[in-house]
Amino acid sequence: MTVAPVGRRVAAFAVDLTTTAVVTLGVYLLTDSFLLAGLALVEVPVGLCVWEGRSGLTVGNALLRVRTVRADGPFAPGIAQSAVRGLVVLAGFLVATVGQWVVVASGAWDRGPLKQGWHDSLAKTTMIDVSRRALAQRTEHPADEPVPPGAAALSVPSALGAGAPGSAAEPPPTVPVPVVAPVHSPQFSQALPSWAPPRSAAPEASAPGPAVESLSAPPRRAPAEGFLLSFDNGQSFTVHGSGLVGRRPRSAAGERHDDLLVVDDDLRSVSKTHLEFGIDDGGFWVTDRGSTNGTSVLTAHGEPLDVAAGARVHVPADGSVRVGRRQFTARALTR
Repeated sequence: MTVAPVGRRVAAFAVDLTTTAVVTLGVYLLTDSFLLAGLALVEVPVGLCVWEGRSGLTVGNALLRVRTVRADGPFAPGIAQSAVRGLVVLAGFLVATVGQWVVVASGAWDRGPLKQGWHDSLAKTTMIDVSRRALAQRTEHPADEPVPPGAAALSVPSALGAGAPGSAAEPPPTVPVPVVAPVHSPQFSQALPSWAPPRSAAPEASAPGPAVESLSAPPRRAPAEGFLLSFDNGQSFTVHGSGLVGRRPRSAAGERHDDLLVVDDDLRSVSKTHLEFGIDDGGFWVTDRGSTNGTSVLTAHGEPLDVAAGARVHVPADGSVRVGRRQFTARALTR
């Protein structure tokens, strides 16, 4: 993730305040009612808060190409965390009438890598850069992607086993090839000079690498030949590599994709270039490209996981993907 500059965060907040003021003033001029104008003054920030919680976006965030995400991963913060952020900003306003600006800009004083403001620290959120330049940098140097649910339990022990002193004894039972040969090395070490054990240990030093891969390999299947993407509007596409989905998808400068999938959407809830997809050992993955209405991965039970821009998330075998108001499934093609 590329953390958004504090200056653009403040500018995005200024746009949101301006949006609230313009809507409130417009309601008053049209209705000549202080009551309705007051309702607009409350409802607009609440609406922005809900939008930010579900997608990480507000009007200002969309214009300034930044997005609010959880601090522990590039996912939308959720309505509860977004509400906490809003209440802290409101508290700043009530304390000094201009304190909200200090709260929003307080990330400049954070020495941590996430540059969290006071409201971000309490809500466990941060803001990331989703500009085209940042997305291009992520393509060239992909960031650490979130670990899929259920894989964390495998990856953590693997990482610990690779660095633990006794990990050399653990890989042999799980590695399918009996080439490791640590059982025979003590016999040779008694007959040969003292240089023999280091020579037998040298190949074993590289063994933990394949061993860790073999531990994580069983839950992962070989890359599928392709996937059939079936949309709820009747469209379907067969893909075999990387691609983009949108109303008029276009690759950025320096990018290359195998497929550009044009999705019919009369409501225009799908952005021109909405998401990126690809196929790897983990299956079919998607990445939001800074779309307006966001991307969500749904489990087989319909539980949504809002995907932040630049985050690579694998789609469960029985899951689906929501792009704006459109939705599609990805089914592996059988040989």
